[in-house]
Amino acid sequence: MLQDIHAKCLTKNIAAVAVWEVEKLAIKDNKKRKYVYKINFSNALSLIKGNVLRFMLNMATKSLGELLITKISKATNAFRPERKYERYVKIRRVKYAVAYRPLC
Repeated sequence: MLQDIHAKCLTKNIAAVAVWEVEKLAIKDNKKRKYVYKINFSNALSLIKGNVLRFMLNMATKSLGELLITKISKATNAFRPERKYERYVKIRRVKYAVAYRPLC
């Protein structure tokens, strides 16, 4: 169990370093755009997750790292700080559990 926690921490740290590198490159692109764009960390984490073993065992080629960086840099989201909307949450009370609901 502790091994899983350490593996997840390592994966998130590698993804954070990759996102940090991509954000340094993205600063130049943000000057041309209307909004500031941020890197999608969830996408970066999913891309890195499958290749952690290759990086740890030093089996990854330089082209794999460059390929991951270019894929991470393409997954961006616009950051709009002025957008704040209240969420509409509909609370639904269930009278019966699913197994005990009447058929009609």
